[in-house]
Amino acid sequence: MTCVIEPGRFRAPRDEREQDFVAGDQALRALFPETAAVRVIVSHMRPEPTLGLMRRIDTGARQTRALGYQARGGTLDVAGMLFANRCTWAHVAAEAAQGLGVDPQSLLSAEEWAAVQGRGDPRVITVSA
Repeated sequence: MTCVIEPGRFRAPRDEREQDFVAGDQALRALFPETAAVRVIVSHMRPEPTLGLMRRIDTGARQTRALGYQARGGTLDVAGMLFANRCTWAHVAAEAAQGLGVDPQSLLSAEEWAAVQGRGDPRVITVSA
């Protein structure tokens, strides 16, 4: 797992001046090994622009997944926002499993899978035990 606080540092540089401020290829490979079978990006932004910004680590739609803001919900607490935007731990696990060709239901309980699918009780995947 790699936490990126400043995603702009990983963008493709637009000119020579910007080249001095973005992460080099060696740093990129150290943080995001090419051997990773799947990448799941979770962002506070919309997933599509995030993928564009992180293009240098994008290994294609089958291996690189992005989750983020979906414009759903209203005034929610953190758990509610994570659920509405499909960014809970269970959503991330399901995306990673699918990227690896593993059935997410083999990792999640029936109740957790139902919640991920939007058919079950969200509290199953949003409330700590």
